[in-house]
Amino acid sequence: MAAKNFKLDRKGLSENVLKADWMASYIADIAASKARQCGNGYSSDIYSGKTRVNASVYPDTAKAARDNFKNNTIEKVVFTKIG
Repeated sequence: MAAKNFKLDRKGLSENVLKADWMASYIADIAASKARQCGNGYSSDIYSGKTRVNASVYPDTAKAARDNFKNNTIEKVVFTKIG
């Protein structure tokens, strides 16, 4: 019989999983992969927020910024399956 009273330890989840070094490394690898898929001139960065590790992919050059503006390159690449 399954326990009916299950309480998630949110603080432990945040510290041990969402903000862990291995998770930051995993997220950084995914973000770098997505930046490479966008093409030349795109970069990625990770940062630790209040509750979890976050990543961003952004155009690093004017040419990449124009490409992203015209073709929504980042949106197309980021919102595809991982792998």
